[in-house]
Amino acid sequence: MGFIYGIVNFDGAKAQLHDFDKLSGAMKSDGFDHQVFSGDFYSIGYCWNSQRGANAEIIKFRHLGIKHK
Repeated sequence: MGFIYGIVNFDGAKAQLHDFDKLSGAMKSDGFDHQVFSGDFYSIGYCWNSQRGANAEIIKFRHLGIKHK
């Protein structure tokens, strides 16, 4: 099981790392590994736990994926 989260400023404004740190702290759970990628206008994180299976339905529409419990 894994998920992606992040902040992207499409207007090219500089990403505020303290905002991303708050988001990242809220998203991380015990037992999950994580990795973060940051640039000037984005910060994206990925969390995963290889011991847990998926427990959500994934709905795909064109280029959009939606997680639904």
